[in-house]
This record gives sequence, structure tokens and C-alpha cells, in this order.
Amino acid sequence: MNTYFPSRQCVKVTLISESVNGPPPDLQRLSRKIQTILVELQRLQNNWDTNMHSLQVSYNEELHEIRQTRQKINTILDEIEKTTLKELDAKMTSLRAALNTDLENCNKLKHELKRLSNAIENIIDKGKADLIFIASKKCLEKIKQSETYLKENSVQVEKYWHFRQTVMFNSTCLNCQVSGDLLYVLKLFICKVTQTRY
Repeated sequence: MNTYFPSRQCVKVTLISESVNGPPPDLQRLSRKIQTILVELQRLQNNWDTNMHSLQVSYNEELHEIRQTRQKINTILDEIEKTTLKELDAKMTSLRAALNTDLENCNKLKHELKRLSNAIENIIDKGKADLIFIASKKCLEKIKQSETYLKENSVQVEKYWHFRQTVMFNSTCLNCQVSGDLLYVLKLFICKVTQTRY
């Protein structure tokens, strides 16, 4: 196989044998210098390998800690949910019972007033004075009772439930904390790298 090297114009061509003046170069000294450099390069490579391993170990430890923290947070949230739902169910049962009682009392009073109203119609038709007197007294008594009931139980449609978050997670603080820890690890690593360079 022929290799072509482009030629260039040389002002002067000198043979290597003519360029050698004085004693020959000390190849053993140059070889020792190369060996010294190779040892230094190997040491540097070992340092980089160690740092790479250290970085991976640090990363794995941080990852493990983050996952453990996440597990703890999940456990706490599960417990909060369980407790809150239990309290919510208890409140619901209590309020439902109170509302049922109010509803029953209202229906009872309404039913009594309807019966009284129907009785008045019959009494008016009969025109007996003693019955009219008794009915009027009953009516006044029931009207007073009803007005008092309405005054004491003026009901508006209410929203009984308003869930307030009492446990707060400050995500900014959590981020700062995690960032701080990671920065600390990185600073340690940078110090190690800086020390191995010199």
C-alpha cells in the first residue's frame, strides 16, 4: 500500500545524522520521566474513581433519606386522614340527630295547627258559644306557642361543614432544607476534589 504525503518546498534539507551534535540524548531519563507522569496520572485517575464512588454513595444515601422521609410523611398523612374522618363522622351523626329532632318538632307543631284549623271550621259551623270560647283559647295558646317556636328556631340554610387545614406543610421550608443538605454534601465533595488536585 502506497501512502502519499503532500510534499512542501523546504529551503534546506538536513540529514538526521548531520543534526546530531554532542552526546546522544538520555533516553533512560526520559523513560523515567514518562513513568513518573504515568504514576501521577494513575493516582489522579484513582482519585477521580474514588470521588465518583463517593458521589454515588452520597447520592444513594440522600435518595434513601428522601424516600424514608416521604414514607414518614405518608404515614402521618394517613393518620391525620383517619382521625379527621372519625371526627367528621361523629360530628355528622350528632348534627343529623339534632336536625332530625328539629324536623320532628316542626312537623308535630304543623300537624297540631292543621288539626286545630280543621276543628275551628267545624266549631264555627255549629255556632256554640262555649265551644267557640274554648277554641279561641286553644287557638291563642297554640299561636303563641308557634310564634315562640318560630322566633327561637328561625332557620336559614346553613353550610355546616367547613374543613380547615390545621396541619400545614411549608413546602418552601422543606425545599430550603433539602437544598441546604444537598449543598452541604456538594461542598464536601468539592473540597475533596480540590484537595486531591494539589
